[in-house]
Amino acid sequence: MLTQILKLLAGFLLTTVVLGSLYIIYRLFRKARKAWRGRHQQVVVPTTVARYLKRLDNDEKKPLSRRARSTAEPKSFGVFLGEFANPPTASQTRLLSKWDILVLDPLQRGVIDTLSTENVSSIHTLGRLDLRALANSDGSSSDEGVIEVLKILAQTLTTHFGSQTQSHFTGVLLADYRMHLQPVVLNEFAKYVHRQGLELWLEIDTSPTACLTERQCREINMDLVRGLIYRNGTIRHDGDRQNYFQMAGMRQVMRAVAAQRSRTLMVLWETIDDGVKQQYAVVQRTFNWCRFSNSLCWIG
Repeated sequence: MLTQILKLLAGFLLTTVVLGSLYIIYRLFRKARKAWRGRHQQVVVPTTVARYLKRLDNDEKKPLSRRARSTAEPKSFGVFLGEFANPPTASQTRLLSKWDILVLDPLQRGVIDTLSTENVSSIHTLGRLDLRALANSDGSSSDEGVIEVLKILAQTLTTHFGSQTQSHFTGVLLADYRMHLQPVVLNEFAKYVHRQGLELWLEIDTSPTACLTERQCREINMDLVRGLIYRNGTIRHDGDRQNYFQMAGMRQVMRAVAAQRSRTLMVLWETIDDGVKQQYAVVQRTFNWCRFSNSLCWIG
C-alpha cells in the first residue's frame, strides 16, 4: 500500500515538473517572439515600397469618390455583409438609410448595383475589405509581399469603389491588416486612400493574440483614420460578457488613441453566434460601456 502511494506521489511530482517546464518554455518563447518583432518593426517605408506607392499615385487620374464628406455626428451604426437581390427587396433597401454608419461587403453580389441605383442616406457608407482573405495569406514580411498586398488593395479599390459607385461609398474599412501592413506602411496607404476621396476606417480584433499592441497604436497616425471599429470588445461570440482581463487589449488601444488627441470615431461591433440567446444584463452592460466611452454599438 505504501509503495503504491509513493509511486502516485512520484508520478504527480513528475507531471508537475514537466508541466511547469513546458509553461516556462512557452513564456520564454512568447518573450523572444515579442522581442524579435520589436527589433524588426519598420521605422521608415522601404525604398521599393515607397517607389511603388509613388507610382500608384501617378497612375491615378481622378478620385474614386466625389461624395462630399459630412461633418455631422453619427448617431447609429449597423452591418450587413450579405448579398443584395436584383432588384433589392424592400427590407434590403431600408438598410441603406437605417444607420448613419453602414458597413457593407463590396465583394458580395448585388452590392455595387444596389448602391448605383438606390438612394443611400447613410453618413458613412463603408466597404469592408478583409486583407488576409484578399491576399490569401496570414502575413507579408518581405518588401515584395507588401507590394503585392498593396497591388491587390489598389485593384480592389478601383474595381469596387470607383466608376459607378463613386457617389456612394465614403470609406474603406480595413480588417486583418496587422500582419500585412506595418504602421509606417499603413500610414502611407491611408494617405493614398484619402487622395482617392475616401476615408480609412480600421477594424480592431480585440482578442489577446490579434489586438494591436500599444507601440503599433502609437505609430499609426490616427489623424489619418476616421474611425475604429472594435470587434467583440464587450461580448463574446457565445453571448457571455468579456471580463476585465479579456477587455485589456481594447482598453490599451483606446488609451493609445486618446493620447494622440485625434478626432477618430469609436464603434463597437459585437457578433454573437447563431442560435445564442442574448442576455439582458450582458447587453445592458455593453450599452452602459458605450455611453461611458461615447461610442456607438451594433449587436448581431
